[in-house]
Amino acid sequence: MNITEIKTHKWTTAPRLGSGGIGIHDDSNAQSYGFDGGFVGGVSLYEHFVGAFLDQGIDWLSSGTASYRFRLPVYDGEEVHFSIDATTKTFEIIGNDDKGPRMLGTFGLDADPVQVPAGEAMQPIDVRLGEESHLGSIMQLEIDFNDQDFSGPNLSGFPNIIDGRNTIPAGKWTNPIDLITTHFDELTTIHRTGRIWHHSPLFAGEVLVKRGVINELYEHRGNKVVRFSVEQTTSDGRPIATIEHESVYRLARAQS
Repeated sequence: MNITEIKTHKWTTAPRLGSGGIGIHDDSNAQSYGFDGGFVGGVSLYEHFVGAFLDQGIDWLSSGTASYRFRLPVYDGEEVHFSIDATTKTFEIIGNDDKGPRMLGTFGLDADPVQVPAGEAMQPIDVRLGEESHLGSIMQLEIDFNDQDFSGPNLSGFPNIIDGRNTIPAGKWTNPIDLITTHFDELTTIHRTGRIWHHSPLFAGEVLVKRGVINELYEHRGNKVVRFSVEQTTSDGRPIATIEHESVYRLARAQS
């Protein structure tokens, strides 16, 4: 992929939560923490940019790379403004207010992908995340999308078919936080920052294998944050993406 072929593009849309929101993506749960409602998922927002890159004819899901940071929520159905700047190699989402970007990022990373070490994956444990002993923990999940239908209209602009094959939308597999919520007693998470290296699309009928390692646990303004690295492949070993992910896994206001 040649990122110099990417063109500046701006558009306005109203991202949606979709059905089955849990944790911070559920209205009542988000409101209990003092937010206006459920957040549109960070990876769902990123999917809009993926759709725009693909629409420009860029083979983004084979070699695209990006880093991103989430500053403020985008709420279900809220009109926001997306932009890709070809000169600065940046992208962002801005709301109809003066609070600055909700999400911002850069594309075209120079660094090599992070790696997950070899070793036996842990079994899920019914404890809260946060102990020093949790550092270095290796987690693994297999996700089968065969019981879900993605053939309908996609508001993000992500295509239903790539190279003649039905695809799984990027927002369904670029979030690795289910590794944390499956292996530890945590539910409410907020995507903070991330980096992604794409290797190939995920097609319908394929099983996704997520394998990750916990690299760091720290506090930011009283919020508990986890940073972990993830390698995603199909069950037969084809690389899909490498991801470095940071999420708030326990809000300061929820710890009292």
